[in-house]
Formats: sequence, C-alpha cells, structure tokens
Amino acid sequence: EQSLARSRQQLEIGGVTQVIGRLFVEERRNLPQVSQYRAQVRDRRKTLSKIGLALVRVEQHRRELTPLDERVEIEMSGVRNDVADPERIAVVRDEVELLLRNRRELLSEVASMYSSYVRALRDLDVAQRRLLDAADKYKQFLDQNLLWIPSAKPFWIQHVANLGPATLWAASPVSWSNTVGSLREAFKYSPLPFAAATVLLAFLLYSRRALTVRFKALNRKVGHPATDHIGLTIGALGISALRALPIPLMLAVFGWGLTRSPLNTGFTAAVAASLHVVAPFLYNTLLFRILCSENGVMQIHFGWSAEHLPIIRTQLDRLTLVGVPIIFIAVLMFYSPTPAYRESLGRLAFIIAMVIFTGVAHALLHPRTGVAAVYYRTHAANWLSRLRWVWYALGTGSPVLLALASLLGFLYTAATLTGHLIDTFLLFLIIIVINLVVTRWLALAWRRIAWEAEREAREEKPDVASEEYGSDDSALPTISSTALDLEAVDQQTKRLVIAGSILFGVLAAWGLWSEIVPALSILDQVSLWSQTKMIDGVETYALVTLDDLLLALVVAVVTIIAATNLPGLMEIAVLQRITLQPGSRYAINTLLRYVVTTIGVIAVLNIVGWKWSQ
Repeated sequence: EQSLARSRQQLEIGGVTQVIGRLFVEERRNLPQVSQYRAQVRDRRKTLSKIGLALVRVEQHRRELTPLDERVEIEMSGVRNDVADPERIAVVRDEVELLLRNRRELLSEVASMYSSYVRALRDLDVAQRRLLDAADKYKQFLDQNLLWIPSAKPFWIQHVANLGPATLWAASPVSWSNTVGSLREAFKYSPLPFAAATVLLAFLLYSRRALTVRFKALNRKVGHPATDHIGLTIGALGISALRALPIPLMLAVFGWGLTRSPLNTGFTAAVAASLHVVAPFLYNTLLFRILCSENGVMQIHFGWSAEHLPIIRTQLDRLTLVGVPIIFIAVLMFYSPTPAYRESLGRLAFIIAMVIFTGVAHALLHPRTGVAAVYYRTHAANWLSRLRWVWYALGTGSPVLLALASLLGFLYTAATLTGHLIDTFLLFLIIIVINLVVTRWLALAWRRIAWEAEREAREEKPDVASEEYGSDDSALPTISSTALDLEAVDQQTKRLVIAGSILFGVLAAWGLWSEIVPALSILDQVSLWSQTKMIDGVETYALVTLDDLLLALVVAVVTIIAATNLPGLMEIAVLQRITLQPGSRYAINTLLRYVVTTIGVIAVLNIVGWKWSQ
C-alpha cells in the first residue's frame, strides 16, 4: 500500500517519462509471486491439519492423567504384585507420581506451544492475504499506467554496444550449470510431482505408435454414413492433443521446477519465466501442425484443401523451429536483472519475432495469395470477406507497429500487447475448430437423415433399389468427408452456431483485454441507478453500472437469437431421433421458445435491478 501511494506520487510529480517507466517495470517485476504464496497456503493448511491432530492426541493424554491420584494407583497396581516391601512401594509411588506430574506439565507446555504456533500461522495467513490484496491493487495500477509510459530509451548506438555483454550473460556456461543444479535441487525438494510428470511423459512417448494406429483407424471410418459420426472427430482431436504434449510438458515441468527450487537465482528465474511462456506457445503450434498434417484432422474430417495445407504447415514449422527460440531469448532478456540486456538483445529478439509473425500473417491472411483467399472467394457476400483487407492489415500491421513501439522505447507496452495478441489469435483458432466440429456434427445429422430416407425408399421399392444399388447396404452411395456441405445444414441452426461463435469470441476477447486496457474496465465504474439486495438478511443498496447494462443487452441478444433459432438445432439433435407427429413437433418448438424467452426476460430484469417480485 505504501508502494502504491509512493508510485502515484511519483507519477504525479515526474509525469510520463522513461525514468518513471523503467522504475514501474522494476516494481512490476518485484511484485509477490501469487503462485508461490498459494503453494505456501497449501503447505500451511497441511501443517495446520497435522497440528490439529497432534493437539487432539495431547489433550487425550492429558485427560488420561486427570485426576493424577487415580492414574498413580493404576500404575502402582502392577508394582504391588512384584514388590512386597511397604517402604519400597512408597518410594516407587513417589517416583511414579513425580514422573506423571512432570509428564502432565510437559503435555501442557506442548499444547500451549501448539496453540501459539496455530495462532502464528493464522496471523501469517491473514498478513499474506492482506499482502496479496495490496499487491493486486498495485499490479492493477501499474498495468493501467505502464502501457502508456515508455519503459526504455529509444534504440540507439549504445544499445548495439550492449549486445555483446547480453549475449555472454545469456550463454554463460556457469549460469546454465547453476540452472541444472537448481533443477536437481527442485527434484529433491518436490520428488512426487517430478515423478508423476516423468511417468506421464514416458507413457506419452511409449504410446505414440499406438495413438498413430488408432488415429488412422478413426480416419478410415470417416465418410461412410454407416460408420461416420462426430465421435470420430472428437477422438481424432484428442489423439492429436496427446501427440503434441510431450515436449511442451517437459518444458513446463522444468519451468515449474525452477520456480520451486531453493537455489533460485536471477538467471534461473529468467529461464523459468521463458519456459512458462514458450511451453504453451510451442504446444499450440505443434497441435495445429498435427491437425494440419497430411491426412490429418483438418483434411480428413473438415475437408480443408490439400493445396493450402502445406502452406499452413510451412508457417507453423517456421514458428516452431525459429519463432520458439527467438521468443525464448526475448523473454529471457526481458526478465534479466539488467535493464541494458532487455533494451539491447531482448529488443532485437523481439523485433525478429515480430518480423516472423508478419511473414506468417502475410502467408495466411493475404486476400489474393494467402490461405484465407479460398474462403473469401467462396463466401464473397459474407461480411468477413468484405473486410478481408482489414483483417490483412491488422494481421500484418500489428507486429510492425509493435516492433516500432519497442524501438521508440515502449518495450513493456509492446511485449504485453504481443502476449495478448497471441492469446487472441489462439482463441480465434480455437473458435474455428469448435465451429468446425459443431458444423460437422450438424452436417452428419442431415446426412444421416438423408441416408435413412434413402434406405426407407429402397425398402419400399426393393426391385428398383436392387437394380440401382444391389442387395448390400454397403452399396449405398458413400458420402465423402471432404464435401462438408454447409448449405445442407438448416439456416436456423447455422445462424445459431455463427452467433454463438461470435458471442463466445467477443466475451473471451473482452476478458483477455480488460485486464490491461483501462477503457474496457471503466464501464464498471459508471453508475446508472441503484437497486436493493438482501445480503445475510439485511437490505442493502447495490449500484447498477454501465457494465451491468451492457451485460443485460448481451443477454437480450442471446435470448432473441436462441428463441429464434433453437428449434432448428432441436430438430437435428433431439426430435429427429423420436417418432412424433408434426403437431407435436410444433408444440415442442413453441414451448421451447416460450421457455427461452421467459428465462431471458427474467435474467435481463434481474441484471438491471427489476426483480420478479416487482
């Protein structure tokens, strides 16, 4: 809290300068690591449970010694059978009484120490929670201001001179040897997680051949109406996800181990941060590389053109083989304890990464020669196709602008925006895959309906069917998976899928960017009116903000889209499997519209403060 107040004062006095920006970057780097404190909280909970069990045992032993005279008599009952001398018995009794009294006092001291230890742990827990709350507020303040403050000097000749020392620091054999030693100590400190990760990695490597065989077996069933179903696609996606996992998993485990090592240094912390960034990026590039491989999911299940898949594979290989090492170096320099290193070699690596991203975006998004050109030509009337040059400008221009910002000194801004842009691009790819899966499921449902109708027609006219197809079901025309006929899907269902994808993408992107863009989080600070709420039996007033109103509008739009288009999805998913009269189908769809509309209206009114009781 004192650091937050001091930083606000420095910003008011010093203004937006490179010195303030560099200071804020260092403050941002020195914030408490939430993951470490969470691990301490888990360890503290285990310790508290052990202490609680020990206290129960101590109290049990103390109760056994109360009253003391009865316990002495119990202990002496066995002595009287062995000792006949009354004087000797009296001496032994005094000694037993003294020992039991001392034991009771010691147990009392142990219970008192345990109680003090519990209070200390609870006080520490409260202090850590306060620390994390203050650190979270400070982090929000830094994130909201660092984007608009230059964090380094503009690139100039002196930064070129620092490339040599930065390279020596990054390639130091001593530092890498210490990193390996820190990793060994981490394995000794936490052997079970490392052992579990090793077992999982060994299993993945051992089962690669079996997964490949299973993947080919799934692909062979694709295309025939009797065997093709959406489970084949889900299984193929799962196998692809497992095949891409070994190397990223190993890097992630190494990064986690370095953060847990008791021999942590500035270099090992930078390596750990680099591995934490590289591991998920590498996993996503490898996953989509496997999906786009020859006879992969994109070609066999989703019917992507075999002409353009090699271009996608080439770009993904470039990101894997060149982009991943460059990103590792850039993050390593950004987390180095010396600002000159990240302003020289770190900035150079960042610019190279932006050049690579620009080339990838050009190959994928160019409206005439890129992979997306096929979609633009086949969907010329689509609003996405009409804005094709906008998408191309955003895809290729964003890395160029970020590289220029880093050259001008906005290094932290460029790095932060790049991370969120990569996450947004991966989100876009995930939405594409989900949309393809849902569309394929709908197309398969319509194919199944058509195939069943043709089968029934064949049974009604056996003579004509035998002449045209033969007597075997396998002679029925097969439907190739490379011809995913989107037009065969009901228009209502298509609109629902597209609207759902867009809504999910907008909300997810909002969640990604609201953390760093103050303009997106300021909506929650604009109060419109108040509403009454019952909290713990007490009536209180709560403000309805502009953020709540926007959420209500989103719910209203979702309600309208769902009420209008859900019957088509209902027909494919449920009603086609049930024998119903047309009137019953109409009644079910009408009731479904009523239910969705009622739920949506109630939700909207609750969000804006108008309760059902009102």
